[in-house]
Amino acid sequence: MPLTVQKHFGTIAHLRYLVQANDAGSIIALIDYSSEEQTNNQLLLISGILGGIGLILFGFLSYILSGLMVRPVTEAFDKQRQFISDASHELKTPIAVILSNSELLSDTFGENRQLSYIKQECDRMHHLVTSLLTLTRLEQTPDKELEKSDFCISDALLERILPMESIAFEKGIVMESDILPDLTFYGVKKQIQQLAGILIDNALTYTSPQGQIQITLKKESHHLIFTVSNTGDEIPESERIRLFERFYRSDKARSRTAGHFGLGLSIAQSIVANHKGQIHVESANGMNSFIVSLRQSDNHK
Repeated sequence: MPLTVQKHFGTIAHLRYLVQANDAGSIIALIDYSSEEQTNNQLLLISGILGGIGLILFGFLSYILSGLMVRPVTEAFDKQRQFISDASHELKTPIAVILSNSELLSDTFGENRQLSYIKQECDRMHHLVTSLLTLTRLEQTPDKELEKSDFCISDALLERILPMESIAFEKGIVMESDILPDLTFYGVKKQIQQLAGILIDNALTYTSPQGQIQITLKKESHHLIFTVSNTGDEIPESERIRLFERFYRSDKARSRTAGHFGLGLSIAQSIVANHKGQIHVESANGMNSFIVSLRQSDNHK
C-alpha cells in the first residue's frame, strides 16, 4: 500500500523549514538563510546608493547640456532685443527731423497731398518706434528697479477711461464702465494706466459702430480683476494664444488701417508680468473679453 505524503514549509526567524509527513512519521529540514538575507540587504543598499548617485549625475548632466543647448537661443534673443532697442533709438532722430521739416514745408508752401502722406507715415513710424522702445524697456527693467508705490487704482483707471469715452461716442460705440471705488494697488501707476489704454484702444479698434464696450474693476479675495469686453466676432481658440505675440494681428487689414502694428497686447502682457499678474482672453456669446488679474500685496490692500 503506497504511503501518503504531505508537505508544508515556511520561515521562522532566519530559518527556512520543510516538513514532510507520511504514514511512517515526519521529516523536518531546517536551513539558516541569514547570510543570504544579509547579502540581499547589502545589494539593495548598494543599488539604492548607486541609483541615487546616477540620478544626481543624470540631473546635473541634463542641466549642463540643456544650458549649452539653450545658450545660443538665449544669446540670439538677447542680440535681437538689443538690436531692436538700438535701431529704435537710431530711428527716433531721423523720423523727428523728417516730421519737423514736413511741418515747416506745410507752413511755407501750404498743405498738399504729398506732404500729408509724409506726415502720416512719419507719425506711424514714430508710433512704431515708441512702441518698440516701450516693449524693450519693460522687458529689460528688473522688478527691483520699478518705481512702485501705493495708489488708488480705481481713480487711475477712471483717469484713463473718461477721455476715451468721447472717442467711443464719435464712433457710435456705447462704452460703459463699472469701477469699484477706493481700491488700492501697489505698483507703477503709469504702467497700469498704459495697460488700460491699450486694452480700451484695442476694444475701440475691433468694435463696430452701434457696438458695446464694457469695462469693469472688481475685487475677488486678494485679487483685482480688470476686464475690458467688447462686442464682435468670436476669436478662434487657435488665435487667442497668439494675440500677445509681437506683430501678430488678428484682423491685419483693419489693424493696418487703424495704425496698429501688433505690439500693444505684447506691451500689455509685459506690464502685467512686471506686476506678477496674469492676462488672458475669453470669447463667447458675441463678446471678447481681456481679463487681467492682479494680486494685492498683503501689506498694500
